[in-house]
Amino acid sequence: GEPTEIDSLYAETKRQLSYFCKEIASKRLKITWVRIFHTFGRFESKRRLIPLLIQSAKNKEILELKNPNKILHLNHIQFTCNIF
Repeated sequence: GEPTEIDSLYAETKRQLSYFCKEIASKRLKITWVRIFHTFGRFESKRRLIPLLIQSAKNKEILELKNPNKILHLNHIQFTCNIF
């Protein structure tokens, strides 16, 4: 069922969007849902994966990954912007 207590603005926004989409669908209107996966780019935090990999390579250091088998769907920010 639906949660009775929302613990964040993000969760509430997702809940409201879900209701909105159901309402639109009930009127037989088509909905296209675009999900943008992880983006990376020039101004990304230096603590994130891509900047850490680049810095490790520049320093000829080995970067130890917590979960080396994890699969990520990464998009460069320029690619993501070009889509729209």
